[in-house]
Amino acid sequence: MASSLVVTCKNAEFHSHQSTVEGYRITVTERFDIPMRIRCDNCGKWFEYDPKDIIFVMSATEAPQSDNG
Repeated sequence: MASSLVVTCKNAEFHSHQSTVEGYRITVTERFDIPMRIRCDNCGKWFEYDPKDIIFVMSATEAPQSDNG
């Protein structure tokens, strides 16, 4: 899995049955105007997001290694 930009779907009620603490994440695949209007690929709803809503997710293989030695 490569690093990616995601937002958390604002339709928390729909996604509440899913066992995830962070909420349902939507991958941001293209550039958008501000505010960004993004459609959830799971519930189908459209919501507006600001740049502060974007989360950078790094894969485990890309995570920095700590020096414990």
